[in-house]
Amino acid sequence: MDEDQHANSGPSNKSPNQVPQKQKKKPRGPTKGIKSMPGVPRIIEWDHLDRPTGKWATDYKNHIGEISRAKVSILIRTWEDVSQGIKDTLWEDVKREFHITDETKKEVVLKSCDKRWREFKSRLTTGWIRGTRKRPKDEKMPYDLYSYITKDIWKEFVKIRTSEEAEEISEKARQSQSFNIYPHHMGQKSYAEMTSEWQRKGYIPLVSSSS
Repeated sequence: MDEDQHANSGPSNKSPNQVPQKQKKKPRGPTKGIKSMPGVPRIIEWDHLDRPTGKWATDYKNHIGEISRAKVSILIRTWEDVSQGIKDTLWEDVKREFHITDETKKEVVLKSCDKRWREFKSRLTTGWIRGTRKRPKDEKMPYDLYSYITKDIWKEFVKIRTSEEAEEISEKARQSQSFNIYPHHMGQKSYAEMTSEWQRKGYIPLVSSSS
């Protein structure tokens, strides 16, 4: 092998086990799932109640959850406390990714961001603080799973969620949920998505043929 070939041969002097370890290393946390698709026209559809439907509905909901978790701190108490600048950033992101031209959909999108953000904080609380929800089997902590949660942020979050005020809010939510006689058991799919599927399978009539 001449000198040029030797210079370009890369890390050949490393042990066989070192290179595969670097190749298998994965990005830290679920934010690796946030991907733009500029070459794919992901155009979201809406039903008459402004619920996302169609081919890209699942992508839309996943994206909403990912950017809400990444861009809105879990230390913020309520959605009303989130700055308008962050809300505008969320809206612009979703509008760009799903080619939304109707500005009236901004409120709909931000309500979805609010819902997913609150659900995320709830999962963190029930999974790692109260222990009432399943969490990763490897026992990793949120600051190991999510790049935007540091140990200090997690420590402060635990303090907030175990406060007397938080306990009172949680108890009220449990009491409210106990009155829900129609809990949702359809996974990520909403009633809007399932309605279209039920109509295709003939389980329920189309709107145009119903009385």
